[in-house]
Amino acid sequence: IIRIQQNVVAIDRLQEVLESESKIAEPKSPKPFPEDWNEISFQGVGFTYNDGPVLKDVDLKIIRGEVVALVGESGSGKSTLAGLLQRFYDPTNGIIEVGGVPVKEMSSKDLRAQLGYVTQDVFLFDDTIENNIWYGDLNRDKKDVQMAADMANATGFVEQTKKGFQSL
Repeated sequence: IIRIQQNVVAIDRLQEVLESESKIAEPKSPKPFPEDWNEISFQGVGFTYNDGPVLKDVDLKIIRGEVVALVGESGSGKSTLAGLLQRFYDPTNGIIEVGGVPVKEMSSKDLRAQLGYVTQDVFLFDDTIENNIWYGDLNRDKKDVQMAADMANATGFVEQTKKGFQSL
């Protein structure tokens, strides 16, 4: 019964997120996500929540293929940077670009389809590894699941399980 209650709460939370309206303005004529991008850049980025500034004048360049770790105290803005890159909200000031294209000029759906993000509060469905990688987009091909696992450096771990991608 406890497990069912936990799942009901998780489903309610997910439904709430899916039904919430976005607070960002979508561009009228969105630019496509650049396939040949070489860097992600934050230029003078700042962000303020209701209770005050979290980020101020952040300059950051991430080169394609580079592994980057954001380290800092709780509340220092690490998750905010990731949220800004995915346009869950827009910066108070500054600009974020992928391959020289401002993320404000891309559709949030297209942008988010190209980015992967693992939060500090990992939420997995009680399901197979494959279905967790698909994460609701069951129209994807199995090769997409393999490619996503490769990109996340998870293939080695998955292959060590007894049932591979079908492991819970």
